Amino acid sequence: MSATKWCYMALLVVLSPVRGGPAEVPEPSHRSVRVTAVMYKYAAPHGLGSIREVDFKTLQVVIFDLNGHPWQQFRLRKGGCERQAAHEMDEVSLGEVYYFKGPHDTAERALLELEWLSEAGSSSNWEYVLVFEVRGGDLFATQQISYNLQAPGTLDRFYPDGLALIVLGRTADYSAHGSPRSLTEVTFEWNGKEFQVRSAQKLLLEKETSNPSQP
Repeated sequence: MSATKWCYMALLVVLSPVRGGPAEVPEPSHRSVRVTAVMYKYAAPHGLGSIREVDFKTLQVVIFDLNGHPWQQFRLRKGGCERQAAHEMDEVSLGEVYYFKGPHDTAERALLELEWLSEAGSSSNWEYVLVFEVRGGDLFATQQISYNLQAPGTLDRFYPDGLALIVLGRTADYSAHGSPRSLTEVTFEWNGKEFQVRSAQKLLLEKETSNPSQP
């Protein structure tokens, strides 16, 4: 029986970099890595002195639509949440929480990773990178970056020292559900208010088939 593996092929195309403009990923990758500006005040907790006082593992976290409006809410317990109904299942899990401060910031912000797996006939698996800050003792969500996880090699990496974020998400290229063709890699940099796109490129995925019986 043959074994199938995935590998990265050479860089296929470099998308137009964006410098000094709004936080919007160039076409066609905006469907692959979605950047959403939000300004959402959480009802709780109150009276916060710093972002580190927030227990994100028990937060009723909000996910936003592409217009920045609240779309879904999940009450986390010990960093996770599972909801089940007839023929449906949602599973949300909290990943890393990073704290960072820009060169002109007086207070820290938080960046957290949230994975959402949804199954209802077919499945979807998305990662949400959310940015939080504290204003006047209240918790605010200020930005959301989301991408499709259903391809090998998808990830996000945050570098607090350099205030850079790299995201690799499945490209929205209408490929078959189980046969992704490429990844879209987007590099963001912090501009003092939000993560702004610095560059974007597409990496082609190549499926290789090998026969274990052969040397």
